Amino acid sequence: MVTAVVLGVAAVFASIACSAVLGLDAPKLDPCADGACADAGAGDASDARAADAAPDRASVGLRCGGGSFGVTGCSGASPTCCQLTGDAGTTYECRATPGECGGYAIGCTSNADCSGSEVCCHYSAHIKCVGSTTCANESLVCEPDAAADQCPSGWKCSASFTNAGVASPYFGCAP
Repeated sequence: MVTAVVLGVAAVFASIACSAVLGLDAPKLDPCADGACADAGAGDASDARAADAAPDRASVGLRCGGGSFGVTGCSGASPTCCQLTGDAGTTYECRATPGECGGYAIGCTSNADCSGSEVCCHYSAHIKCVGSTTCANESLVCEPDAAADQCPSGWKCSASFTNAGVASPYFGCAP
């Protein structure tokens, strides 16, 4: 006990001496060391989904996963992202086609992944690009840090989705 007190006092004096002699600030603990500051860290505490306030970015291709799940980019011979949920938990993997998923298929994560007038739309069995008139506003998939015009006027990219019973790392439009 006495040794611990002596060491603690010595550490305090060493810190003060370094600050005074070298002009350095006193050491501080990393506020995110306990994991409280995940990626963007600006999310609402009531938001229980697996996603962050801003999505993780894949370096190449379609963003696959994110939030509390690993993130990768799907492209080339494996352009489809698949959410696979089983006894071991949920993972995200790239596959050649939606039919090869054996789980929840993800073909887009925002309108930027779609061509022409298509939009990225969330369904109970998959997320895919469809004609803009066939996707309800509340089903539009969007990126929170992308252009505001991904959602209809008066809506924002803040909705949470559930895919195959799992909180999704993707966002949707909400009034």
